Amino acid sequence: MIVILIALLLAAVIALAITEYKKYKTNLDNNTLLSVIMYNISSYVFLIDDKLRVKQTNYYALNNIKEKGSVKLLGNVLGCENGVEAGECGKHSRCRECVLRYTINKTFANKGEFSDIETTMRLYNGEKSPVNVDVNVSGRYTTVNDKPHMVIGVANITEDKKLMRCLLHEKSETERIVMENTDNESRLSKLSHAVGIGKEMPKVLFDTQNIGRFNRVAALLDKQCKVVYGEDADEAVEKSKKSSLYKYTAIMLDDTFIYSNSKIIENIMQVNTSIPIIIFTSDDTMNDHDNLHYILEPLTDEELIDSVMNIVRPS
Repeated sequence: MIVILIALLLAAVIALAITEYKKYKTNLDNNTLLSVIMYNISSYVFLIDDKLRVKQTNYYALNNIKEKGSVKLLGNVLGCENGVEAGECGKHSRCRECVLRYTINKTFANKGEFSDIETTMRLYNGEKSPVNVDVNVSGRYTTVNDKPHMVIGVANITEDKKLMRCLLHEKSETERIVMENTDNESRLSKLSHAVGIGKEMPKVLFDTQNIGRFNRVAALLDKQCKVVYGEDADEAVEKSKKSSLYKYTAIMLDDTFIYSNSKIIENIMQVNTSIPIIIFTSDDTMNDHDNLHYILEPLTDEELIDSVMNIVRPS
């Protein structure tokens, strides 16, 4: 009888050991797979918790540098100028205008995801002084050991945006020349046709840091409305002042642009109270008032066209 009990106990111990080993092996395999993925892609990947603390990243390996400093917050690891100056990401006075911090915190709150957030950051990035770096950032909420985490992908798109800015600047300059030379009807007609400026087509200024987002909106509205790119808040205000020259029917903004330029709406409305301001937002608590019009996202292509054109060209 004792022999049988010992045998059963031994079998139970062996079974438990096998089960625990399988769990360990699974976790080991998963961690190994995660490491293989993270260290064999060109973009930076960060696993962060809801305090923006970096738990795992390929940043150091891709830059061939050693981990340094006791602060492992996302902004500090990336070398954000504000985080470095304040000693800790989130402590600088300008951190409350950080598009990434705003987007990440909002995504943690709704346990969702975001993609293709473009912004310009001042990063040390291995340099002795900070430089402007354009980044495209995506993120997805997940849990690790039942605790909230997020996988963040950061791609450096500085060179791509330099090229796009040059092309858009040239197009904008051509438009300016056309609008300032209205006395020459023949030249105006030719240049207007060349850049797609029609006398009857509504024209909208879209201020956004996200060129990919601009391209989508401009392409969707191409047949009904001309969308002009703007990335600078001062440019939006100055062009609003000269509405008689540029003849914008409306101004469009997205919520991340507004967040990083907190006074933009107020400044535009101070110089021009007649132009409708269209705001793309994911905040379902916002309501239209005065000449502010909020369009709730996400939107299908058809919804975007209808929503904008109902404001730009009301029935």
